[in-house]
Amino acid sequence: MEQPRILLISNYWEWNFLSVLSLLIRMLTYGPNHAAILVDGKVQELVGSGYKETDFEQWKAMKRRQVKVYEPLVPLVDVPVHGGYGFLDLLQFGLHIVRRKWLLIGHDWNGKDGVRLWPGLFCSEYVGLCLGRKDAHLLAPADLEKLPELRYVETFTT
Repeated sequence: MEQPRILLISNYWEWNFLSVLSLLIRMLTYGPNHAAILVDGKVQELVGSGYKETDFEQWKAMKRRQVKVYEPLVPLVDVPVHGGYGFLDLLQFGLHIVRRKWLLIGHDWNGKDGVRLWPGLFCSEYVGLCLGRKDAHLLAPADLEKLPELRYVETFTT
């Protein structure tokens, strides 16, 4: 079993809805727009269709992107995924980002205490839970870069 890696991804622009969403996330958070985990040659990620596991070589060939690779300094927790992708949670989290980073209002949102309003997870929340973070629902991919549980390894492009 090889050492797991955390992948923080910045997708390059393409003319489609996901590129617009990716660009919006990067603009709001000043960082990558997606997060995934690489374990035993498979990329585990939460995408619009829900949890997905893809062979790493196949995953690299799917899109143009810049990928920052991090080594987790803590053992990863096995997180069962129920309810698919958390689109409504992502929307609520987006409002949280605007309040916190742009309006400087703070963390007084409904999800602060960990209360889940809808089923499903979004990508950086899933990675945060796998790292054992209790505040995973407040983590954007850009926030993962700053965690003490991760050490930078390399950057590559596909």
